Amino acid sequence: MRVRIRIDSFDIQDTRSRHEDTDFVQIYGYPFGGEPIKSEIKPMGDLNNGHYDIDRLFIDMEVPEGQNLVFSYAIVNSGNHKPNEKLEPFFTRLKEEAEKRDSMGEDHHEGRGLGDLAWGALLLGLGELYDWATRDCDGPVAGDYIIVNPNTLKEWMNAGQHSESKHFFTKTQCNDSNYDVKWTVQKI
Repeated sequence: MRVRIRIDSFDIQDTRSRHEDTDFVQIYGYPFGGEPIKSEIKPMGDLNNGHYDIDRLFIDMEVPEGQNLVFSYAIVNSGNHKPNEKLEPFFTRLKEEAEKRDSMGEDHHEGRGLGDLAWGALLLGLGELYDWATRDCDGPVAGDYIIVNPNTLKEWMNAGQHSESKHFFTKTQCNDSNYDVKWTVQKI
């Protein structure tokens, strides 16, 4: 089955930086037995609180019958560094955390991400590490690693598409950021 994964929009209630976040967005897809598929890094500009639609940011991938759909997305504030310097380690950490939870038998195969408690602790730890290491407000503000089991994916694609929104809170030495992200998976 061929699917398109896209990030539709995000809302900022509180920026990570004092005034504006310089946000970049990217999606990774993990095809069965293959190398990750990466979207472009989408610069969103200098943003304050508000709603932001993301135009033309997606990846297409083939999901073999009986296999999980696995993808992740991230938004980083990166006004002082190249965005890939923040995105690459963040995607690696998201994947490691999801694999660790998966190996412990924690169930997140119903189309949900890492779970709010684990996610909050992960972002808090990454946020403090970035603040300490960089002495600026650059770092992750939202992101998730999502595993969708074959039965759930089939249900979603029978309906044509499926969308979810998730809230992210990051406590840092700068400001405590609050973001909501909406993503969609659709059959193509």
